[in-house]
Amino acid sequence: MSINHTNIDNEKTIDEQPSISIVDSHSEKDPVADLIRNQLEEEFLDTSSPEKESKPTTTAPIKTASSTDAPSHKENSMDSLFVEQEEGYYYVNVMEPIVRKKASDYMQSLGMCTCNRCLVDTMALALTNLPAKYVVVRDNSFSPLLNYYSDKLEGEVTIQVIKACMLVKDHPHHKD
Repeated sequence: MSINHTNIDNEKTIDEQPSISIVDSHSEKDPVADLIRNQLEEEFLDTSSPEKESKPTTTAPIKTASSTDAPSHKENSMDSLFVEQEEGYYYVNVMEPIVRKKASDYMQSLGMCTCNRCLVDTMALALTNLPAKYVVVRDNSFSPLLNYYSDKLEGEVTIQVIKACMLVKDHPHHKD
């Protein structure tokens, strides 16, 4: 029996082994890669103007709150959180501003470094362990929603922010 088992093991064909393709950027053009590239360019780029080919953009431009036509109440630290989808409507992850405020407060109260790197590390850790909470808001309705969700999610956010603060305090990404 052991001879048959050995024979079976030795009779493995190349088809049973996983195939690996190595793509070398210095090799000849690959028609499959060209096809994929063309499909992606058609899908994500407006090929009607040659200068847009060098910069990938989405087919529908997205206006952010930092645009000149956006309402002025969004011109604070939350500029990057708003993305206009239709006239006057935005979607935003309410966890981000809640975590930012709590992280900043707890970092100071715990006596840890409050540099930008430590702040974003703390926020990233906390947000990774929290569920995203996206809401659609109108121009002037974000503040009441933020207050509502701050109260509703306070316990869960506080736990994750404190855990993140302790990790960043113990293992900062700088030598100071």
